[in-house]
Amino acid sequence: FMIHNWKIIPAMIRYGNKSSKEMLDSLRIRNKKIRFFLDRMAFETGKEDLFPAFSLLFVMGLQHAQNAGYLKGGSGQMRDRVVDTFTNKLRGTIKYQSKVRKIIVDESGTARGVQLEDGTRHLADHVVTACDLHTVLYEMLDGKYLAPEYKTAFDEWATFTPMVMVGFGVDQLINSDCHDTQ
Repeated sequence: FMIHNWKIIPAMIRYGNKSSKEMLDSLRIRNKKIRFFLDRMAFETGKEDLFPAFSLLFVMGLQHAQNAGYLKGGSGQMRDRVVDTFTNKLRGTIKYQSKVRKIIVDESGTARGVQLEDGTRHLADHVVTACDLHTVLYEMLDGKYLAPEYKTAFDEWATFTPMVMVGFGVDQLINSDCHDTQ
């Protein structure tokens, strides 16, 4: 990313130790709609000084370089390919509408399956989680496999509301004054 987009390096150096709010304030963006959008993208109310400018620049740089975005056709097509491969080619099974309560771990510390909320146990060769790390370490593994650096991060680091990108494709011209930079 950085090799092909070297022009962003001066901005990374200039704003690397600043918060997103400090960076956006220094840019003196006059268009209220653009500033409103960037403020909401960068931080939530009450935590304006915590979200690093580097993070915002990195996300925007990836989008500008067209190295980030969304899948054409949506994530459903990717999910369908994974499900098809797993169920048809690998002869696996998927149990929907089932919340995992615990990860089953053997005496050597290797994950061997899952226990569902209803108590049902499913053993497996591999366990792949699809949720946040806090839930995995503290709830599904009862905090037994918590490295000190993760404990420190969960106990001391500031948290942020996750960012979500929603994209809509519209096959028509949309008139807007958002392009106005005054």
